[in-house]
Amino acid sequence: MGLIEKSREQRIAELGEIIDTIKRFLMRAPDGNLRVNRTRTRIRFYRLHENRKKKPDYLGVDNASLIRQLAQKDYWQEVLKRAEEEAVFLGRMGERYPGPAPEEVYDTLDEIRRSLVRPIVESDEEYVCRWLAVPYEKKPIRDGSRVFYTENGETVRSKSEVIIANTYKAEGIPYRYEFPMTLQDGRKVHPDFTALNVRERKTMIHEHFGMMDDPDYLNYAMEKIRRYAESGFFPGTNLILTFETSDRPLDTQELRRVIRHYLI
Repeated sequence: MGLIEKSREQRIAELGEIIDTIKRFLMRAPDGNLRVNRTRTRIRFYRLHENRKKKPDYLGVDNASLIRQLAQKDYWQEVLKRAEEEAVFLGRMGERYPGPAPEEVYDTLDEIRRSLVRPIVESDEEYVCRWLAVPYEKKPIRDGSRVFYTENGETVRSKSEVIIANTYKAEGIPYRYEFPMTLQDGRKVHPDFTALNVRERKTMIHEHFGMMDDPDYLNYAMEKIRRYAESGFFPGTNLILTFETSDRPLDTQELRRVIRHYLI
């Protein structure tokens, strides 16, 4: 029954937010609804008018945007219907659950309509694809600098970063290398890695400090951690830290345990 197992009060509040969101959208939606005619060789789209006596409008390739808007409107209307029915049911707590839940409406659509609308709740696969698709520029590598290659074909700056990237891949963790961000003081930084906990849909940054037995590098690392804290990034909360020295290289088993603890 979808999310009906949640507490009644929480679910009613969630439904209220869904209903308000949809009503705001419908106020801006185009008139009419979408009809899809599918034959063995062609798919045709038509706009049905509120006045059903009026002849439907054929929508060709030039109307792609309107087709999607009408499909989205039809989807929102069905979600709204289910949300209101569920809210009434929970208010009375005495009638048979109407089903499907609003979040499940997307799964009941045929493949054509699913391709035209954006679901109110993304699947994990869709969320990961959108997260990975964000374009960005990595921090440039100086000419003549040594580079290393990960299993994903990325260029990184050290053997340890190769190990980290390949461990993320082996564990199925979506990640970005040197994804830029701006700290609270306005300074732009490029964390070594930005990784996604898919289950919680939570993004964490990962900094690896590889020369901790060098006093100057140690001071640099401590200052960087301090600036992260000032911007709301704290170890174990949304910041992963790993370290090594010349005598104690990166422990791959410990790295795997850390990644599994925070990101799986």
